Formats: sequence, C-alpha cells, structure tokens
Amino acid sequence: MKKAQNHPQITKEYLDTILRYDPNTGILRWLVDKSPSARYGHIAGHIHNTGYTYIKIDGVRYSAHRLIWFITYGSWPINQIDHENHIRSCNTIDNIKEATSTQNNRNATLRVDNKSGVSGVYWSIDKRKWVANISIGGRTVYLGIYEDFFDAVCARKSADIKYGFHANHGQSL
Repeated sequence: MKKAQNHPQITKEYLDTILRYDPNTGILRWLVDKSPSARYGHIAGHIHNTGYTYIKIDGVRYSAHRLIWFITYGSWPINQIDHENHIRSCNTIDNIKEATSTQNNRNATLRVDNKSGVSGVYWSIDKRKWVANISIGGRTVYLGIYEDFFDAVCARKSADIKYGFHANHGQSL
C-alpha cells in the first residue's frame, strides 16, 4: 500500500463524494461502499498503534487529521497537525491545528522516562537538589538549581510562558 506524500493527488470534490466529516465528533464516515469492511455509514479508517487514525483511499494511506484539514479548509496543511489535547485519534476540528515542528514540540506530552512529573525538572543525585532547564532551538537553557521542588517547577513554568510553550505541554495522557 502506498503512503500519501505531502501533496497527494486527491481532490476535495472527490473526498466530498466519498467521506462525511463530523467536526463535533472528529469522525469520518463513508458515503459509499469502498470494500466489504468500508461500507456506507461505517466509520472510515482504523487507529494505528501510534495512536493516529489512518484511512485507505484507492490504495493510498492517509492520516485522518490531514484529510480532515483538507476537507475543512480546502487545502493541505503545509506544516504538521498538532492535536491540542495530545490524543492522536481525537480529530475534532477544535482539537487539531496546523503547527510548525517547533510549535508541535512545545505541546508535547510528558516523556515516559520523566520521574519528577514535570517536563524539564529533575533531581540531581550529585548536587542533591532539583535542576530546571528547557530546550529552545535545539539547545538546553539552564534555569537553575533549587533546594525545593516547587521552586524548580515555578522556574520551568515561567520559562514555558516566556518561550511560548502551550499550556498543555508536559501533561501526561
């Protein structure tokens, strides 16, 4: 199966004849019978193990969120699509937005290997204190060493605001 490129050769007019999008639920449904498993009225696509929904149209695999953007706005997104609430299969129109890679990274979930529960804050065994930092433009900006966890968190949260990170950045699912 082919994967869609950045500018797939499919028209909005064609999509409007085969799919119906509900912006409130974020669900695409088939308007035609495409296969035994893709029948009129059925939910289009499947959720991949990455969490994203993919839809196969005429042998080409598309990301549902990019199709939805195209259907809604009439043009393909130039950049990435960010899922504001971090749920990759939630494609309601108020949850998806076009974002640069930097913007998308500034709305990332908490890393699974994070032990403090706060992005950019960790316990230094050597110093026996909390350290706060933030990554900006590929470089780490040191925010300080703190006796108190709360102070380290405040330093990081202040930096999030200063550097334009999304309010959801660092939240876990």
